[in-house]
Amino acid sequence: MQLAPPSANPKAILLMTDGLENTPPMVADIEGALTGLTVHAIGFGTESSLNGALLSALALSHGGLYTRAGVGLSLEKFYSAAFGNIFETGVLMDPEFDLPANQQAGTPVPFRVCGENGITAVAGWDNTQGELLLRATTPGGAVITGFTATVETATGRTWTFLRIPLPIGGEQDGLWSVNVVRPGGTGELAAAPTSPALRYFINVIPTGGPRISRFRNNTLYYTGDTINPMIIVRNDDGGWPDGMQAKMIITHPDAGVGNILSKSGLGPAGVTNADAIPSRQATLQGIEQSTGKPVVNYVDTTIVLGNDSDSTSGAFEPTATFGKPLVDFLTVEGNYTFHAIATYGDDCTGMRELSWSVHVDVGIDPGKTTVTTTDLPPRPDGGACYRLTFTPRDKYGNLLGPGRTDGFTVVSQPGSTPSGPVTDLGNGSYQVDVCTDPGSLNPPQIGIVQPGREPVVIVPIDFKLFLYSVKFICGEQKDDCCGCAPARPGRYATGSNIHNYQSREAAVLKRAIPLVLAGAAIGREPNFKGPATLETIRIPAHNATMDDCCRLQQLLFGAAPAGPVPLTIGILEIVSFVDLAVTAVYTASDCNGGAPSIDVQQIEGKLFTI
Repeated sequence: MQLAPPSANPKAILLMTDGLENTPPMVADIEGALTGLTVHAIGFGTESSLNGALLSALALSHGGLYTRAGVGLSLEKFYSAAFGNIFETGVLMDPEFDLPANQQAGTPVPFRVCGENGITAVAGWDNTQGELLLRATTPGGAVITGFTATVETATGRTWTFLRIPLPIGGEQDGLWSVNVVRPGGTGELAAAPTSPALRYFINVIPTGGPRISRFRNNTLYYTGDTINPMIIVRNDDGGWPDGMQAKMIITHPDAGVGNILSKSGLGPAGVTNADAIPSRQATLQGIEQSTGKPVVNYVDTTIVLGNDSDSTSGAFEPTATFGKPLVDFLTVEGNYTFHAIATYGDDCTGMRELSWSVHVDVGIDPGKTTVTTTDLPPRPDGGACYRLTFTPRDKYGNLLGPGRTDGFTVVSQPGSTPSGPVTDLGNGSYQVDVCTDPGSLNPPQIGIVQPGREPVVIVPIDFKLFLYSVKFICGEQKDDCCGCAPARPGRYATGSNIHNYQSREAAVLKRAIPLVLAGAAIGREPNFKGPATLETIRIPAHNATMDDCCRLQQLLFGAAPAGPVPLTIGILEIVSFVDLAVTAVYTASDCNGGAPSIDVQQIEGKLFTI
């Protein structure tokens, strides 16, 4: 393709493709040459043969629109509607029908005209062996065909149109209808002896009158997002018609391909007519061939649009802007088509219709994404390393599925750095090796970034946290026959021994919670006390350390005491991601120089899972 450089005249590309990148150049290779060009992308195909995510992102990044056309008839219909939206003021109505074999005419389709100075009826069908013509009926009952004076018509292999200037025969506003008929050998309306069944559409494109358009934004949508498909209807003078009402028919998928592929497993890439088919689409096509039905079906949901402030994201008064915020509507990945239908007027009723598509991807949710870890050898600097296996899901539990390493990026988080590429396991799960900083007290974690979204932080669900709670008692309790002392008179000491018996360095967090401080019972119920000190240390492999009363009092008072201090009691909380051996040694003696007592306790760690 030759791309002319940008100039003062705006340029646009209408790209019709399935989005499957079979041969170079790839989109990433030539996107720089698209600067200054508007790109409108038509996704031609079904969920098993279409990369809607790529096409939606391409159109969005270059100021264009993305539209899905599932079959050839949908493509014809899109071109007809695009003509109306680009060159005229929209579309009056946009239905599809089935015409049984040998039936001469379809069902008349009503539409309203209110002030337009022309209408163009367009029909398209799905079989080159069939042929259709159009006829319109005026509000007064007159039949308009291609033989009517001042009317233009043309017919191709699978399309025909009828352009009618208004007024015609003195008629203009009111309820019209349009229908298709098969041409015959002895006259326009005579039945042919054998005629195939046809799937067909009828568009009616107005000339003049109000224009319908959508509110565009630069948003990539993900499952769980709120979407507001707003439309606006305006006259040429900037005003809007009276009596506006609007509704929306939304065609959306009933299943996510990520779930389907995770269940079946990702197969190899394929080849069709010498074109390479990526593994995701090749697997989906294989499933369709084996089951004889589409992997994804589409269903319709109809909603009523409003023009109040809540419906239009803050409009202060009712206008011809209509919308409706849809919360928890984008629950499945895939292509969503929005078909807006607006009516207006009181004595003279008019109508406009508009369609567009949005691709919705799986929005990875940290609360639903499961992560497990496998220990790996540490780094040379002592940082612990792990292999993280994670299964991305959205808030509804839908799986991102295999084959999507191009749809997200893994980034570092505080204390954790990926040390290798992401590996696709082919079943909806992925693996990446992560190393933590030496001495980090954070578990191994990663950030997952999807285009247009803030990173979500993924933390292992099976990562073990060990907590040791050591009671300490230090200092002297003098005889207090009349008061309420927390301990009997005597001298007390505690030594907390922490042994890292593992073959890797252990980061340890220590918190001292005083309950009696220098003789004052500050934590006696109904009072509560939190940590007064916080200290992080790193204990090398096969090393040990000790927190005795001198160290604890230094932490609590800011300096080692010069002599005996009143009784201090509390809890030393020891936290580590490494299992440690913690021993508490308690000694006590009376105040009269009697022999001391000693007690040794092994402190069992409480195991938690993050």
